[in-house]
Amino acid sequence: MREILALIVLIVAAVTSVQVVAEPIKHPDCVDALEQIVVLRMPVSVYIEEDRFHRDIAASERRLEIARLAKIVRSDCSKDPKMRAQQEIDAHQLYIARSPECRFVWARYTAMMTPGSAFKREEIEHQKTIMDEKCPATRLDHHWLIDNTGTVDDPDLVSPSHPAVGGTQLKSTPRTFP
Repeated sequence: MREILALIVLIVAAVTSVQVVAEPIKHPDCVDALEQIVVLRMPVSVYIEEDRFHRDIAASERRLEIARLAKIVRSDCSKDPKMRAQQEIDAHQLYIARSPECRFVWARYTAMMTPGSAFKREEIEHQKTIMDEKCPATRLDHHWLIDNTGTVDDPDLVSPSHPAVGGTQLKSTPRTFP
């Protein structure tokens, strides 16, 4: 039974693009653009969900989208170093919230809450704790997302770091954006 439920969770995680919440966090254009630039600069497959259609990005479109987002960063992000640092921290947190790992955590929780699931109350509470601590609710539709290529194997381990350009891991400081 657990194997079947695990398979369902993986399918839901691969298909769903909206985390089931009453009110997802709304992010300012600056923070959203900073996060999207990180995603698009990564040398991995990314996609967008638009009106429930999954669309991958082409290399030429990726360059144009980064240029468009860079204009938003230049016009909407703060010039004050302290305020800008906070915007970059917020973008880092948004990156984690939209990561394949967090999407898996949300899909798993959704499957656990399905009537008739065999999960114990403690397991559901543990999953909710992970969501509350590491995976805040956010909108996923109409945003570029990293494709889950089967690398999410332990949803309890949501990385506190996020990749910089080239896929290297940053330890605790967010990436500096243009």
